[in-house]
Amino acid sequence: MEYEQIIEAIAARLRGLSQREFRVHRLCRDLIRFSDADIAYILQALYRGSLKKQRSCLFIVEALADFSELRGMLGARLAEIYREAEAGRLYLAAEWLVPLPLHATEPRGLETHEDLQSLTLGERKWMARKAEPAMLEKLLVDPNPTVIRNLLNHPRLEERHVVRICAKQPNHPGVMIEVYRHRHWFSRLPVKKALLNNPASPSWLVMLIIPWLPVQDLRALLKSARFSQGFINQILAERRRDETDDAEEAWPAWALESEQDATDRLPSAAPIPSDLTAFSDLSEDEDGGELH
Repeated sequence: MEYEQIIEAIAARLRGLSQREFRVHRLCRDLIRFSDADIAYILQALYRGSLKKQRSCLFIVEALADFSELRGMLGARLAEIYREAEAGRLYLAAEWLVPLPLHATEPRGLETHEDLQSLTLGERKWMARKAEPAMLEKLLVDPNPTVIRNLLNHPRLEERHVVRICAKQPNHPGVMIEVYRHRHWFSRLPVKKALLNNPASPSWLVMLIIPWLPVQDLRALLKSARFSQGFINQILAERRRDETDDAEEAWPAWALESEQDATDRLPSAAPIPSDLTAFSDLSEDEDGGELH
């Protein structure tokens, strides 16, 4: 069986679970059944598929999200899976396993607008639901994620307001996550770009944004310290593989050189999964898909 078939089987099982936490737990239980090498190749195939906007891959990658539960389940295996990914030049997988540390601004010392500092958190949350335009502008800089959660549903909120929320520095990672959870606003490309460029955005959130970015924004990531060069180069190389528009503007020489190097380093065809029993278990699970 190929890894793409395994991904489809996993996605089919996850779609039967309505709550995200159940999907995450089920996904983790499915993945840990495979060998270390297989997990590395599955993660690589998942992110590669998400770059191609394949629905099953996007669905699973979003369920995987911050990777914390899978890290906990893998435990000591994590280091070996990372070594397998590095040895196989599976940089898309390696970035999920051990993302480069990001020196984000600590969310300490963040303050509300000076005109609102006498208000309690409860009062600010209430005002965020129905504030007049002048007050709405002041609430845009509120550092509390629950205030922003209410503000995102304000009937007078516009895209430019949400971009300001996402672009504010320093900022609280929880604010970035609230925007991500709001499907209406997160679907806007300018909002995604603002999240991408804010150091307060968790790396896992940026990795969810990357498949939706135009190529020119991906090239800019080459100069960023957020991700490894191998990861970004491999993403650009994957995009070049799928490029069909010959009329696209010529790429700068420095980008072409890096991406060609990355193309040369792309992993060859993935091997057949070593543990076919694990795959068959996904099709007919002994516990019927229920969580224990």
